[in-house]
Parts: sequence; C-alpha cells; structure tokens
Amino acid sequence: PRYEKKKKWVKCVVVLLILIQTPLHGLRIHESHNQKRKALAQILLSSTITLSTCILPPVQAASEPSPAAIELISNALSAVGEDAASKEAEKYLSESIQEWKKSDLPRDELAGLFKLRADGRILRGEVVGAMRDLTEEIEILNINEEADPAELPRALLARARLAFDSQDYKASAADLQRVINLDEALPAIEKNNPYTFELLGKSASANQNYKQAAEAFSEATKAHLNIGDVKRAALSATDAAIAQYAYPESLEKWRADTLRAFALKEKPITNNPDDIGILQELSRKDAELHLAYAARLARSGQEIEALANWDLGCIRLNTYKDDVEQRVVADDARDFKESSSLTKAARSLAALSSGLDSESPYITQRPGQQWFWYEFQDNNDKLNSPGPQGDNPKRRRIGTRPDDPALVKRLDPDLTCANFGDADWLKRRRPEWPPSLRDDAASFYRLDIVPQQERQQQK
Repeated sequence: PRYEKKKKWVKCVVVLLILIQTPLHGLRIHESHNQKRKALAQILLSSTITLSTCILPPVQAASEPSPAAIELISNALSAVGEDAASKEAEKYLSESIQEWKKSDLPRDELAGLFKLRADGRILRGEVVGAMRDLTEEIEILNINEEADPAELPRALLARARLAFDSQDYKASAADLQRVINLDEALPAIEKNNPYTFELLGKSASANQNYKQAAEAFSEATKAHLNIGDVKRAALSATDAAIAQYAYPESLEKWRADTLRAFALKEKPITNNPDDIGILQELSRKDAELHLAYAARLARSGQEIEALANWDLGCIRLNTYKDDVEQRVVADDARDFKESSSLTKAARSLAALSSGLDSESPYITQRPGQQWFWYEFQDNNDKLNSPGPQGDNPKRRRIGTRPDDPALVKRLDPDLTCANFGDADWLKRRRPEWPPSLRDDAASFYRLDIVPQQERQQQK
C-alpha cells in the first residue's frame, strides 16, 4: 500500500509538470503584466485540480441495504400502512433511520423515512418533533441530486403549514416563498397552487408584510380563476384589497383592487348546497370590505361615497347574520312526511338514475326546502333531532336554537357595524386589517357615523 501511494503521487507530479509547462514558458517570455497574470492563474488552476485529485478520496456509491435493514423497513412500512400515527410505526421508522445513517444507505431514502415519521407525528399533534423531522428531510433534499425534485417543495410546504399553525409567520412565509420559487420542480397538477399563494398571503399579512400579502393574494385570485373557481377567487381578491389598504397613498391601486373584488363577488353561480358555506363567507367578507372601503374613502375626502358604502356594508352584514340565524334544524324524513324506508328507496333510485352517490346533497335535498348546510352528527348527540333511520352518519341542518353548537360556532355575536368602528376590537378580531386602516375606520365612525346617528335620533 505504501508503494502504491508513492506511485500515485509520482503520477500526480508528472501530470502537474506537463500541465504547467506551457504556462511557465509563457510566464518567462511575456512582458505585459496582464499576460503574466493570466499564465500564473493557469498554473494555480492546474495545480489545484491535480492535487485535489491526489488528496481527496474517490466518491463511493451508497451501500446496498442488508437483509436486516430490508426487514426493518418492511416492518416500518407495514406499521405505517396500518396506522401511520401509531407509536409502533414511529419505533420502526426511528430504527430504520438509525440503520440508514449507520450503514450509509441512499440519502433520498433516508429523507423519505424522515417524511413518514413527520407525517405520523403531525397526526398525533407532536408539532416540535414533526418540524425537526421535516427540517432533516429538507436539509438532505437540498444537497441530494438523486431525489425526486418535487419532494423538496412538498417538504417545505408541509413545514410552512406547521409553522403557520404554530404562529411562526416569518418562517412560514420564508418556506412558502421557496415553494413558489421551486414551482417548476412540481408535476403539472401541483403547479401554481392557489392555496399556497393564499397561505403565503396570510403569513405575510400576519407578519405585517402587506406588500407581499397583496401580491400573494392577487396571484391566488389568478390561480383560482385559471381553474374556474370564481367563489374562492372572489375571497382572495377581497383579501388582496384589504392588504392593499396598508398604502393609503396608492389611491388608484386600492380603489381598483376593491372594485375588482366587488365585481367578482357578483359572479359565483352555483346550485350545490355544499357551496353555501363558502358563499356565506364571501357574503361576510364583502360586507366588511364595504366598511373598509368607506373608511378609506373618508380619509381621501370622499365623505358622501364613504357614508353610502358604510350603510351598504352594514345592511349586508345584517343580511349575513339573519341568513345564518334562520337555518332550521329538522328531521328530513319528518319534513318530507315519508318513512325512512321510502326515503331511502327514493334516494337509491335517484342515485342510480343520475350516477351520483346516494348521500350526495343533490340526492338528499328536495327543491324548495332551503337546505343549506349539511353537517355530520354523532348518534349520541341529544341536542338535535335524529336523522332518518338507516342514515349513518346522519345529516342535519343548521338551527336557530341558542344551544345548537353548529349555530354557535358560525355566528359571531360581536359582528356589528359599531365594532368595526372600534380600533381595539379590530386589532383583536381583524388583525389582517393594516393598522392605518383600523385607525381610519375608528376615526370615520367617531367623526361621521356617530354624529349622523345622533342627528337621525333627534329627528
């Protein structure tokens, strides 16, 4: 071995002398400073390449897994298939990770093991451990050329969602921006994901980076429109307009964004009762955007238009609240005055003729019955009348009773126009509104709306 090593060094020195012979000759004969500097650079480059070849060990391919490692990973994948969130799955995955590290097995496979363990920890709600696993996966994928290029943006997106849920909005925005920059690495069906832009907009807004938020929500609007989802495009356009209000001096920009959001809100047309929830959200956001628009118009000196938009926003806000409150809980079999067996038979026949699932709202909803929201309910739910026998899970409608949990979680009792004139309430309940907009709303309400209400009371 010593002789072979000495022989290798002799070969390296011979090669080096051959490579630098011409530059050395040039260094002697050239008189200009630039030519001598170029020849010297060639000598240094040749020396570096040759010596690095002699010094650095050859790159070795990753080892093949041993039979024990194969058995270990088989057990891990079986456990994940049965229950990804189980402690048994985590135990096998942890042992597999240690084996892959110890035996220097393929790094892209090691990244996949970290991903599987992170998924299980997410299901169990172990955010810290899941973040640690996703970070390990990302660090491997950053330098591994053998892995699927799409895995890196997917891992970044998973970590961004965890960071957002943990209220680490800066880290979430940074990961999401990388995901968008790596968009070309994703398959066609995953490219230009509107929900990625939406999450970036929410993260940036929470981080008070309103410029980035407005751009992200605008891109989300375009992406939703590209796939024909006008309802969600209108929601994203509303969020973009709110973010744009952070810059009161850009009058034309925030006005244009607001009017675009108003126009998109009028376009959604659907007969699917499952869409009612998102239409309700759109109704609420449209009302709130009118109130924000009024506050900003007042700041710009357009008081008459501001008062008109404030009144319109209040009317639409009350309409939204009334619509939520007027949902009626009732047993569908009792409403239809049919036995459960007849109802089930009719549904089965309608499903068979239309090709739809028998539990689809298109089948279970009757025309003119005004069934809007469907919700799953437990068999032990004593607060609500049961659905027809044989339906599992049962479906019911949102009700008006104060003890209805479905009503309580959707209706905000503090949702009043007066509160939208309270800067402290806006800071707590509408943190996505830029500080300048919250101040403008409070000022407008105090100086214009309250005096107007007092004058009306006097009349």
